[in-house]
Amino acid sequence: MPLRARLRQDYPLLIMVAPAIVLLLLFVYVPLIGNVIAFMDYQPFISIQDSPWVGLANFQALFADPAFWNAVANTLEITLLQLVLFFPVPIALALLVHSLVRPWLRALTQSTYSPADTYANKLATVMARGKVPDLVVFPAAPVPARFPQLLDSLFTDLTEHLSGDAVTKYPNLANRPSNNWQACRVNGKIYGVPVSSSPFNMVLMTRPDLIERFGGDTAKIADKDDFLSLCTELTSRRANRYALGGATDASGVNLATDFVNGMFGVPHRWSHEGQKLTSMYETDQWLEALTYTKKLWDAGVFHPDSPSMQRAQAKTYYQNGTVLMYEDGIKSLSDSSIPKGIVVDAMAPIGAEGGRGISYQSPSMASFTAIRKSDKGRVEELLRVLDYLAAPYASEEWRNVNWGEEDVHFTTEPDNSLVPTDKGLAERAPSCLYALVNGPSALAVKKPAPTKDTLTRMHTYQEETDPTLLADPTVGFYSPTAASAGSATLTVVGAGTDYVLGRKSLDDVKAAVATWKSRVGDKMRSEYLQSLDG
Repeated sequence: MPLRARLRQDYPLLIMVAPAIVLLLLFVYVPLIGNVIAFMDYQPFISIQDSPWVGLANFQALFADPAFWNAVANTLEITLLQLVLFFPVPIALALLVHSLVRPWLRALTQSTYSPADTYANKLATVMARGKVPDLVVFPAAPVPARFPQLLDSLFTDLTEHLSGDAVTKYPNLANRPSNNWQACRVNGKIYGVPVSSSPFNMVLMTRPDLIERFGGDTAKIADKDDFLSLCTELTSRRANRYALGGATDASGVNLATDFVNGMFGVPHRWSHEGQKLTSMYETDQWLEALTYTKKLWDAGVFHPDSPSMQRAQAKTYYQNGTVLMYEDGIKSLSDSSIPKGIVVDAMAPIGAEGGRGISYQSPSMASFTAIRKSDKGRVEELLRVLDYLAAPYASEEWRNVNWGEEDVHFTTEPDNSLVPTDKGLAERAPSCLYALVNGPSALAVKKPAPTKDTLTRMHTYQEETDPTLLADPTVGFYSPTAASAGSATLTVVGAGTDYVLGRKSLDDVKAAVATWKSRVGDKMRSEYLQSLDG
């Protein structure tokens, strides 16, 4: 192509780079002209053009000066010392310290950290290069595009290592509950070791101390009518007190959503019966739950700021008594930041017409650690390392990994608590090992520990709720469409919220569901069924 034609074609690009080229010329290349002073008898108080030209005289004087060659020798000596001290010596020292501090787990690790909000992008960059580390942590959500193909091409199928009797080689991994492994199984293959989390997800937090003071009793709530009556009784606009508080997050507005959905038996995302897969949005139960939530809203039992309230604000209102119930994660029951004297509890699921409702079970896994494709010996070695890290709380392995060597890095008090020594404080460094795998869940809190009353309430709630847990049948199965269906799903959720708040009709909600089905829902169903039946 002729130069003129190329310039005409690319002139927008040339205009874009022109400012950068001008800056480069002005601040990088033009100053190079000043190097001419090396050939002049330059005086700072007169201009360059007025300084006399001396040619190579400055260089002759430099090479004739004994101090110059002494400086050259010193520079070469320092450079060689830097090569030795700044490269191999730190590695050797790190290996030496590592062997002294943790002789029971001889594994050299080089870790790459990334903040949670940028981890997905960092992970995508690493995967695109194709040169992946031995161990890679995949969050439970969101998962990368073409996830099964990615795992199949770069990571080891661990099914033969961790299924049946084979898993007995790794007793700590074998000790994990079966539900921890569900999300590690992608389209029928085990691709990782789980970092477990609680099977309990969102709970309806309550303030029993205040509820009882205002004449209520959550233990007597048997059905939807009882719950509405309780909320009405507890609410006093004059006293700025509301039975329920809502919260807004990435998934939409939460108006006690999980509790109400569980009350009406709404499926956990999908319902799988035989060859039929039904979305929660396609069910009558979901529409009934929306209609009931609208009834609660119209009764004025929600704090009026609920549709725009952040969860932190809802928590503040809960603690100061402005709202007496709101939904939050299970960890809120043992939140150490709750002021002393506040009594916290959670309401077990109830059925709309009586009996038990349902509670949505979390995947019981925060993430899983996959192993890069390697020879069998290397895979088994890495599994042994992960097995060691998965030891139960307070075991010898757990103490070794988290605390170091007894009487060197920590001491054990008469009450069995561990106290770091000065050496332990100096040598124990932050570690990412906890992110690779963890042991079984254990309640271990710093002093002051929760009161016996709090622990009893937590235990009672979990004991009552455990039989009602409902798992998502699509966990462990992949739908490419689902991975990018977030905006379409939020549209349906938003239509439901608008109906509750009186901005839209129920017909509008049904129309939104129909649009969702045609855009993504039917395709997601087909992809999930293909995986489920495969």
